[in-house]
Amino acid sequence: MTNSQVNDLSVSYPSHLVHGVSGFSNDEVLSGGCAIFWSSSLALTPVKVDTCSRRICAILLEAKNVRLLCVCVYLPYEKANENTDEFLFQMSVIDSIISQFPDCHVIVGGDFNIDFSRQSLQSHVLKDFCVRSNLHPVRDHSKSSIDYTYNFNMTSFSVIDHILLSEQLFNTSVSYVSILHECDDTSDHDPVCLHLDVSVVKLKCDTRVFTVRPSWDKANALHIEQYKKSLAG
Repeated sequence: MTNSQVNDLSVSYPSHLVHGVSGFSNDEVLSGGCAIFWSSSLALTPVKVDTCSRRICAILLEAKNVRLLCVCVYLPYEKANENTDEFLFQMSVIDSIISQFPDCHVIVGGDFNIDFSRQSLQSHVLKDFCVRSNLHPVRDHSKSSIDYTYNFNMTSFSVIDHILLSEQLFNTSVSYVSILHECDDTSDHDPVCLHLDVSVVKLKCDTRVFTVRPSWDKANALHIEQYKKSLAG
């Protein structure tokens, strides 16, 4: 897929800038996608990162002493085999993006359509990815008050929207994590609100320690099938 095939929604407003992608082709109703907004007065220089994916957008925010890689995702539903293959592919895209910026602090957030409490192949894949990439879900932070992020007709509730942080951000910069349950929200997803205290005194952009993990962008169908079997076992 070339960059021109991805619906790039990058635009600017008087006080904010946004970079996003649509999860659907131009001939479909735009019913899903992801985007990153940031203030035009932000004291960090934003650089758009090409992902060549309709489900992932990313930007690099950098200053003299701080570099933040921000990745926003909209991953497929956790149900069918074809969605599992698509999920694995999109995880390979995320892994490839993070690998390009080994000296950055990382924030990955969005609609993962995965509840960590479920015993499914995709939840196992995401857990394994977090461990191998040294990323931590903010729901697990001591300052988190997340109860649920998704409801089905207000009868069943789950946490399928996540923010993952690289280790130093998770350990030193989280002020609080909450959910905005607002009556005028017409979506069945509620936004996760993360407040970070990103101080150059606290943060250093050291190169992350390399850990051996699957290279999804180089995996073929046989590798993926073997990985599925290893998780199922």
